[in-house]
Amino acid sequence: MKVLLPPIYERIEDRSVPFDSEPFGRKLFADNLTSLFKNTSDGLVISINANWGDGKTSFVKLWEMELQQDENLIPVYYDAFKNDFTSDPFLSIAVLIHKHLEVALSKKGDTDKVKNRKQLDRLKKQTKKLAVEFVKMGTGMAVSHLTAGIVGNGEISDWTGDVFKRLLFGTLEDKVDAQFQAHFDSIDSVKSYQHQLKEMLASHDAGGQQKLVFFVDELDRCRPDFALQVIESIKHLFDIENVFFVLTVNQDLLQKTIEAAYGIKSEHAATYFQKFIHLETELPSIIARGVEHIGVKLPDVEMHIENLCKLHGISEYFADNHVDYRSIVNIIQHTDIGLNARSIERAFSLITIGLGSTVPETQIDKDYLKAMCLMAMLKIGKPEIYLKCKNGDFQRLSTIVSDALWDSLKKYLDSNNLEQKASNIFHSRAVFRVCRILDIYSIPQSLKDEYTKDIKQTNN
Repeated sequence: MKVLLPPIYERIEDRSVPFDSEPFGRKLFADNLTSLFKNTSDGLVISINANWGDGKTSFVKLWEMELQQDENLIPVYYDAFKNDFTSDPFLSIAVLIHKHLEVALSKKGDTDKVKNRKQLDRLKKQTKKLAVEFVKMGTGMAVSHLTAGIVGNGEISDWTGDVFKRLLFGTLEDKVDAQFQAHFDSIDSVKSYQHQLKEMLASHDAGGQQKLVFFVDELDRCRPDFALQVIESIKHLFDIENVFFVLTVNQDLLQKTIEAAYGIKSEHAATYFQKFIHLETELPSIIARGVEHIGVKLPDVEMHIENLCKLHGISEYFADNHVDYRSIVNIIQHTDIGLNARSIERAFSLITIGLGSTVPETQIDKDYLKAMCLMAMLKIGKPEIYLKCKNGDFQRLSTIVSDALWDSLKKYLDSNNLEQKASNIFHSRAVFRVCRILDIYSIPQSLKDEYTKDIKQTNN
């Protein structure tokens, strides 16, 4: 058995066709946006909204792999959460772009061509200039670390030493004047940087018009001030033709960040966010809804569950006890348990732990296995229902179990093996047995609750 699994994008065997192994039918969504990028030169900022755990990171990682197959598209993945130790996001983004341009040219064998090398050098020079000027403006960042060595600390030591001398032996106005001038210098430098990047992408030696697709992920996990700086930097500093930014966000949480940072109402926070976004869209749900349309692949959750069982090493339990995956899919898709991509995987980790922890003399029959799957999913998706039902009793009250879930549970658990205790209560001995195992274990919940608590404290 294997309890912990790597994310979907790390399980891909053939990176040239990454979406072939993706069970949620999101390739068409990616293809549509890719087509938009190819058919416009406008610099666009697109937000893809989804809740935590819906698979945003896996989706953009797979999409990034697919775009790597197109020689005229340069995909760049940026984990905002891993970069929020900096005081300003501009340089961390600029350096990443420079490195990916260099890699893209090296793949074509064009890195050493005179025109391309000169353009790369000019872009690097402009990045270095901006690094020093942002330090002059008092950002306080660790330049050498932030720019991955493009700018060394020694390159700003003369300037900083001069500032310290003026602070010690001159007047405060000297520093203010220096920062004031640095602000104007930085405006010119940003314009020069934009021009150099635009020229770099348009280089004919690079094989025609190149387009940059920059994915910004984990933005809603960042500290509030950094998240806002990323959005504002993208709008004001990277508004360039043929540069596309794709923000994968939990928009509700990000708007709460904006509310907390600026002390504004939710409707004003939504308006503020929309100022920076050209197109808002939703990540397609993993739950199949409506009728399948021509050319649209609906989510194949059954295939996903089958793969999870194989990867966890628990497929034999389902085969030996004649439990089909479709019955589990029906519970997920047609009840209000509310599982998403991440919580399904968390539930199957818990199922694996439960089965692995069951003592050998305990009979794992069909009822036991189905009860294990159901209660693990309830523990992850609806813990309040799990707590009320873990003794094996299911009561038909809207505040405890909805009508839809009640009917699905009776069918799933097989009413022939249920004890009717009252007209609105039935008891499952199998549920009682498996919960004695599952109660020992708990997979930590998402950071969402902790994050929401922090936001509330900030508002207070």
